[in-house]
Amino acid sequence: MKIKTRQGIYLCLAAALLFGILAGVALPEVFRMREGTYAGFFSLYGMKKMQEMEVLLLPIFGYLLSSRLRTLLFLWMSSYTPLGLWLHVFFTGWLGCSGGMLLSLFALRQDVQGIGLFFCCTLPQWIFYGLQWKKELQLFLSHTLPREDFSAGAFPYPSRRAKIDWIAMVLYCISGCAAETFLGLWSVKIFLKILTGA
Repeated sequence: MKIKTRQGIYLCLAAALLFGILAGVALPEVFRMREGTYAGFFSLYGMKKMQEMEVLLLPIFGYLLSSRLRTLLFLWMSSYTPLGLWLHVFFTGWLGCSGGMLLSLFALRQDVQGIGLFFCCTLPQWIFYGLQWKKELQLFLSHTLPREDFSAGAFPYPSRRAKIDWIAMVLYCISGCAAETFLGLWSVKIFLKILTGA
């Protein structure tokens, strides 16, 4: 099966994301994780320890940036291969499944407050990551969909627009990692302090 239209690719990725979220939300119940020992973080002791914990922010930022850029580079390079679309579909489904499972676990343990904690764990960094994936998808589509401005067999030289999109994609990735490190951890600590009444 070959998808040749922009709309078809968007629908395929949206379906993978939706399926991933639904699968992730169902997984804790399927594996009966409601009663599992993973809940140590949600105990009053675990939450208080999280508030008091001192973290080394620069090493965390370096680790996040390294792992996010590797993933981004892999997806970008895959767009030049026949497997590019399927790797994007698999990654989108995995991302949805991870988010859905995290949301489900938080909601199972803390109800509405768990949903608030989920948003503390994902915002504001996922605003930047969302913009980053939008740029990456634009670059992916520019390699995948047929073009008429170059002769058959000639490798297209990156346009000025493609270079700007690539730079913006990397800058969004850096901004997302910075937000996740310096704002995300801080917002989680503040939320836990409110939750525990400390």
